[in-house]
Amino acid sequence: MLKLEKFKDRLEDDKARLERMIHSRRASVTSHGTNGVNESFSNSGDDEYADAATDTFIQELDMTMLNKYKHRLEQIRHALERMEAGRFGICVRCNTKIGEARLDAIPETPYCRECEGDVEVQD
Repeated sequence: MLKLEKFKDRLEDDKARLERMIHSRRASVTSHGTNGVNESFSNSGDDEYADAATDTFIQELDMTMLNKYKHRLEQIRHALERMEAGRFGICVRCNTKIGEARLDAIPETPYCRECEGDVEVQD
């Protein structure tokens, strides 16, 4: 029998942490502005071009991390919804129980190990 409260507490903690991280990344993305390499290049020399390229790289990295955080947050929200519906720990694809060890490692997972492998192959 799964200890739902343990998983719910962990998911809620992860959700709150991710929401803080998303807020922080959004602030970072906003602070970098929208000046790209092309605009800086037309206004200055090599040093400024290199700085603009670095800023663009950092902004793209921030956006990538922001998207990853948002995706995981969405997965956590879906896991909490499954929990409320009495479907937590049951694979959404084949309706078999997800192993507790797998849920300990990835509590937001919607798939058993077998279906996860099938889904990854299809992507």
